[in-house]
Amino acid sequence: MPKQTFRILKTLLLGLWLLPQTGTVLADSRKKEEAEFVEFLHSLPGDYDNLAQTQDEKDAQHTAVVLSIKPLNLQALGRLVLLARETAANDKRRVLAQRIWTLERDKEHHIVQRVYLFKEPQRWSQSIDNPEVLQALLPDDLQQLFGCELLWTRTDSGFSGSIRPNACRPAAEHEGMLVETSAELKGDDLLLSEQQAGTGRLSAQTDPASSYRFQRRGG
Repeated sequence: MPKQTFRILKTLLLGLWLLPQTGTVLADSRKKEEAEFVEFLHSLPGDYDNLAQTQDEKDAQHTAVVLSIKPLNLQALGRLVLLARETAANDKRRVLAQRIWTLERDKEHHIVQRVYLFKEPQRWSQSIDNPEVLQALLPDDLQQLFGCELLWTRTDSGFSGSIRPNACRPAAEHEGMLVETSAELKGDDLLLSEQQAGTGRLSAQTDPASSYRFQRRGG
């Protein structure tokens, strides 16, 4: 057999051998990503507060907040939908912020958290006493913060999320609203960093007072 023909056959055989190996690697990679996604879905929801953070402060930089992250069964909005509600720690009926989050995986293997605002917040404020009210929620009742998605990835200690650089440009009507720009989830600890929305891009500088350190208390 000519050497050139032998080399060609050897290359073809090697390729045939590598095909199932490549398929196995891809399948294992998908299983790992799916397992990470499931782990994140189980880790994020719960009831949190930042009381430990506020108790350590002498200058009262942060407001004492209770953060509740609850799954919702709203197929009209997506397969994985969460309600994120912030209330005053000393008065859980005083709602400070209420948003809808949706979660999915993208082609770049991130876990994408999209943020939606209620167009008529007062209309849904009674859901704090009657969660079933939210079952009537439709896509037209919400407004997405385009470009302000948090992209979550697995880390050695948990999960980390951030927005795409220069992508988040909240609409002018949301000026003054707090926008989440980064997050870390480590066990029962959830760190959320926010910036105030204005015209144009969000500032690249982070104010320490904008970072809220939450601890899971239940849920």
